Amino acid sequence: MVDEASGDDPNGLAAAAADARTWIDVNREALAGVAAGAGGASAGMYGELVAIFDERRRVLAEIEAIATAGGSGPGAAAEEVAGLQALDQQAHAVTCEIAEVMRAEGDDPADHLPAGVSC
Repeated sequence: MVDEASGDDPNGLAAAAADARTWIDVNREALAGVAAGAGGASAGMYGELVAIFDERRRVLAEIEAIATAGGSGPGAAAEEVAGLQALDQQAHAVTCEIAEVMRAEGDDPADHLPAGVSC
């Protein structure tokens, strides 16, 4: 998203935002299901993760709207992209907190977290 936002192609930015938002739409139910079934110390963390993804979806819709209106270049959606990056950092931090709980419970986070997530 950052690369698309820094370029001069509003169509590319709109498509990237729409694709990322669609990913959230497709996967949100599964994430909410995991959150609903979580117990113990990580239960609230899963709920927090769902809230972060809901906010991320909202920001992506704003970026898509800016790009669809012709906005492009580094300044067009700078505030929204910065907000998206902050949300990504929050999601990573919460995911790592969940991984710590898994380790403390004797579980291996690699068995549950997406490939490539390192904490």
